[in-house]
Amino acid sequence: MHRRLGLSTMGAIMILMAVMLVQGCGLKADPAPSQIKPLKLVADLKLQEKSGGIFVQWRVQEQPIPVTRFRIMRSEFGTEGQGCPGCPPDEKRIADLMVGEAKLVGIGGNVFGYQDTELQSGRLYRYHVIGCDRNGSCGEASVPVELKMPADAVDRKAADSEPKRKDPQENKFQGIKR
Repeated sequence: MHRRLGLSTMGAIMILMAVMLVQGCGLKADPAPSQIKPLKLVADLKLQEKSGGIFVQWRVQEQPIPVTRFRIMRSEFGTEGQGCPGCPPDEKRIADLMVGEAKLVGIGGNVFGYQDTELQSGRLYRYHVIGCDRNGSCGEASVPVELKMPADAVDRKAADSEPKRKDPQENKFQGIKR
């Protein structure tokens, strides 16, 4: 009798484990509640070569929770000593800016910008921007955009920053004729 009870108990345990195994497998989802959608915050990313650097501009999409911080990410292509041909270049966070900071340019409405000046001439740069809300929840990265710095961009930047010298003949007093 004990032997039959042991076999039926063992059979029940095996069936229970099989059910748990089958129920345990399946689609795994993010632990975030289903009501919270990932934020698609940044759109219309544009790059423009400006003042010897790259001006990064983007638009913030309307959200129920306002965006309060932006992370600006940059990759550089064509860097000397890049060790892995065909591998993506290292991505670097170049700015983490709160709305209202001086480095974050408010262009108007929901359009913002940032001037990146730590660049080298002749290099190709790729940017994307990530927006975050006041709770620290960050949205999806914007679509990446690329721009190549012209070969003479740093030279032009240096020339623009040099003080202009006046021609000494320009300020020479010319007597008043009567």
